[in-house]
Amino acid sequence: MPIKNLPSLRTILVTNFRNEDEFRRFKQVLPEQIIYEHYTISNFMNLFITFFDIRDSISFYQKFRDPRSRREIKGVEENSGDSFSELEFTFTISRNEMQKGNEEVQFKNNQSSVIVYFKNVDFDCSDQMVIKYMQQFGEIKDIRLSKPQQKIMEFYDFRDARKAVSQLDNATFGTGFIRIKFVWDTMMNYKIEFVKRTDGLLRATAEESSIRIEPAKKQKMDEKESRVDMEFIQPTTRAIKHNPDVYAYYNVLDEFIVRHLDEIEAQIKGRQ
Repeated sequence: MPIKNLPSLRTILVTNFRNEDEFRRFKQVLPEQIIYEHYTISNFMNLFITFFDIRDSISFYQKFRDPRSRREIKGVEENSGDSFSELEFTFTISRNEMQKGNEEVQFKNNQSSVIVYFKNVDFDCSDQMVIKYMQQFGEIKDIRLSKPQQKIMEFYDFRDARKAVSQLDNATFGTGFIRIKFVWDTMMNYKIEFVKRTDGLLRATAEESSIRIEPAKKQKMDEKESRVDMEFIQPTTRAIKHNPDVYAYYNVLDEFIVRHLDEIEAQIKGRQ
């Protein structure tokens, strides 16, 4: 069964590196095969890591937060004291998910949600039937909107959503045809709060730490990595008023993942 209500976030912000050597060694143990990209902001040692599959981001988060599972990661214990025990891990949104107003989703936004319209189909499309049909492209995480001829579905892996959009739009279905396009994984008001949270973390890191990457060294370290300006963490729309429910959402995000770890691990093992 799909896991419902998991946060639609696949990017992790890593902060609190003690020095440049720890920063370099941490990047060396990253599981590159399941990572879409990783990048830094400004001259401070922070790292944003975006995964293809949301389950891999959760598994990575759990392994590095737990001292026992962290020691099992290849490369972590190769050097004395290389446990990364002081690092902080936080779920956030990536630079590719920044939305301006009612901007429509493009391939470059790496979203895993799609809206599917069943045009001129002379029968009602049940959730079970649509899930079975759509799973030819990948596993379905959730159905967020369900109407007889319209569904909003979210895949675990945004590459599967790309395949579905590329191959299904205008495809024949029963007596009619399908129209499909991307929709945003996370609502705008939640995004704004995550941007604020990320901004606060980075500013706190900048104020509390005297460790900076020297420009010459940073250029060498990141010459093959993408960069993003500090404007990334500034809200692109008018800030919403304080909403306790919204703040509660991201304040309990990490605790939610911890409580559902067994279910998450069962899903991950089921894919192997």
